[in-house]
Amino acid sequence: MIAVGRARLPPPIYALTIVTVMALLAQLHDLVHDGSRPQALTTAGVTLESLRSAPWNVEAERQLENHPYVRAAESGALTVAQRRAFVLEQFRIQRSDAASFASLAGHPAFNPATLMGAVVPPCAKCATNASSSLFQYLAEGEVHAFSLLIGQARALGLDENALAAHIPSERAQEYPRLWAELARTGARAAGAAAVAVNFPAWGRMCGRVRAALTGGLYGPMTERELGFLAYFSEPIDNLDEMATAVLEQESGTWSDDGSIAGAVRKQQEAELAFWDAIYEAR
Repeated sequence: MIAVGRARLPPPIYALTIVTVMALLAQLHDLVHDGSRPQALTTAGVTLESLRSAPWNVEAERQLENHPYVRAAESGALTVAQRRAFVLEQFRIQRSDAASFASLAGHPAFNPATLMGAVVPPCAKCATNASSSLFQYLAEGEVHAFSLLIGQARALGLDENALAAHIPSERAQEYPRLWAELARTGARAAGAAAVAVNFPAWGRMCGRVRAALTGGLYGPMTERELGFLAYFSEPIDNLDEMATAVLEQESGTWSDDGSIAGAVRKQQEAELAFWDAIYEAR
């Protein structure tokens, strides 16, 4: 569910992540100052704005904003089962998404049994390849966030064994299935567009749930319990610039004929399906 100069970064000891960030910044600088590619960049930027303003996306964001899971959280009515459902489903989603992002970054063999202690392989192409840099960044972020998810789960009485034994909801897991398909087909442009449109919506949902849980209606909460939500609720700096860099680099693999819109629309529908599924947990 990662940005330049923001709280979502892994700690400084993750040297590879810092290298990845520096590579992304260098590529963004080159793209901004490269007068030979203005049309591709303009087309990419227009594409992102078109996706955000599309009626299907406006409706998806309206439904997310008014989703009963968030409403229940804010009214103090969210049950323990519903809070547990969030971490139980995210446990599967995180492992799958980390593998998908790593594959898009050039590491198709990265598929650890657990993300605890896992390390995404070094990125040989990150210094010159916008797609590798972005998806390497996302994969590293998922690995870093895993321990935060475990902390939230333990606060709800769930250890990693309980998380692994959970039979996931088909609806909740549609989101990682779509990412796995993008990774399988190497659809980096569609992936970058999906990140630009979907991640802010996901972040806002996490932020509202976190704010609700810290509002006093659920008793005292520690940062350890809410670290995962806090991590993903932070806005992603330079998100559009990073996504645009990928779209520009992959300009020969896509056009504005609706192929990217179809992929992004499915991601937004899957986002809604995730929240629907965990709200219905009993």
